[in-house]
Amino acid sequence: MKKILLVGAALLALVPVMAYGATQVFPFSGVFADAVAAYIMGPNGTAAASVTNPVPVSTQAVGGEYETVAASQTAQAMGATGATGDYLDHCVIQVATAATAATTINDNSTAVETFANSPGGGIGSYDIPIKARSVSGAWKVTTGAGASVTCYGDFT
Repeated sequence: MKKILLVGAALLALVPVMAYGATQVFPFSGVFADAVAAYIMGPNGTAAASVTNPVPVSTQAVGGEYETVAASQTAQAMGATGATGDYLDHCVIQVATAATAATTINDNSTAVETFANSPGGGIGSYDIPIKARSVSGAWKVTTGAGASVTCYGDFT
């Protein structure tokens, strides 16, 4: 049995080529940039991004600022005021007393992440990835008496 090795132009001749015109291929297989708006959906099935409702754009690097939250704080807003569209990359929880380490990260009033008392690893630091933009107001962090938090993102 003979084996044939195809290289260069011979290989390209076997691959079908389609002309896409001005449409760019989106990074996901089979999705074109013109159709991206159909895949990005907001609350209740509404378009999240459009000409009249643009995606918030920041001039700051993602995760380029941080906010600290001391132990025993209730709903401390990230940033000076915090707002819808603020980006929270991740938070590092520093546990000093495991029995009182409970921490909650909220998107305004909706709990996004909760960290329990007496975590399995005990005293130490825990990196909690969020990687999301707020949809309902400022990011807020509540800490127990045994934990402090540093959150990284882009805050208003």
